[in-house]
Amino acid sequence: LIGSRPPRCERVCMSCGHCEAVQVPIVPQDHKQRAGREHHDAASDIGAAMLAAYRVNGGISDYKPLSWKCRCGGMILDP
Repeated sequence: LIGSRPPRCERVCMSCGHCEAVQVPIVPQDHKQRAGREHHDAASDIGAAMLAAYRVNGGISDYKPLSWKCRCGGMILDP
């Protein structure tokens, strides 16, 4: 997330040799897909609101949430 520290990407990919922290856009998820889950939190409410705003604007939104990942060669991995 913006304002957060980049993760340590050391030893994420043993075969690559060099991994670096990168920010990647988060893809909006459909709230209906998560309806079967019992766990409900504020993050899911925010995600649902972002998706609704995205749909109202015809799929166009100025808000592009980012997440930290590790890039190892051509692969993007979770830290």
